[in-house]
Amino acid sequence: MSRNKLSINYAKSMYLLTGKKIRSNLAEEFLVRLGNHQIKREQSVKYIGAIVDEKLTWSSHLKQS
Repeated sequence: MSRNKLSINYAKSMYLLTGKKIRSNLAEEFLVRLGNHQIKREQSVKYIGAIVDEKLTWSSHLKQS
């Protein structure tokens, strides 16, 4: 990224654990770090206009519509 003069906006960065059966203890122990910055975990994210949740269902998207 530095070679192409790009930077990460750590305040807007987030991650999503996906799958049908996500164990809650795994989710609590799972941390993502980029350098010295911890990235926050979300249970649903908006991506290209669609809301995706961690179980890959449309329920979060339909609730908002």
